[in-house]
Amino acid sequence: MTPSSPKLSHAIDRIHEIELDSWLSEPADSSSSHSVRIVFLSIDPCELDIDTDLQAELFTCDSLHNFIRFGYHQQPFVLITEENRQECSAKDLEVLLSRRSPHSFRLILKANKSPLTLSQEVNEALAEVHASHGLEKRVSEKTRAIFREAHTESLPYSSREFQQANKVLRERVRKRIANEPEKFLQDAISQIRK
Repeated sequence: MTPSSPKLSHAIDRIHEIELDSWLSEPADSSSSHSVRIVFLSIDPCELDIDTDLQAELFTCDSLHNFIRFGYHQQPFVLITEENRQECSAKDLEVLLSRRSPHSFRLILKANKSPLTLSQEVNEALAEVHASHGLEKRVSEKTRAIFREAHTESLPYSSREFQQANKVLRERVRKRIANEPEKFLQDAISQIRK
């Protein structure tokens, strides 16, 4: 047992006391809005009709190697690409990105979609990424608040204890949302558009 174990135990107890339904229904802090990158990977960008309520930046990148080298995966993103890639299959690409990206993302396969169909799919993906990223931030903020309450300011947020407590809260939230994913997404999107 490490000296911080009682503090971690207290934080975990507090996490289990959180009434998730009421906490998740609280409005998110609008000052914590963020932009999501839309990246065309190795395909020519087309004109997209992006929902103005969803903050997004548009980029193009000629290869997966450069996508990672430029750090586009270091913030939430929607990646638009062809299904058949030289580097790897679409399935392998998603696995690779899920291991490399610390944030939410969606992968869209362009295929032969019309600009209207692609725009609709991108807007749905943007809304999902915004909602997921916003929830990730709320989980971290709540874990920080619990650590402050427990007077564990001496523990850095990069500590094993903080990461473990954050993981416990994230898992509780994930299980709760899994019961009604459509309702959560609908509520989150409506908060984004306020």
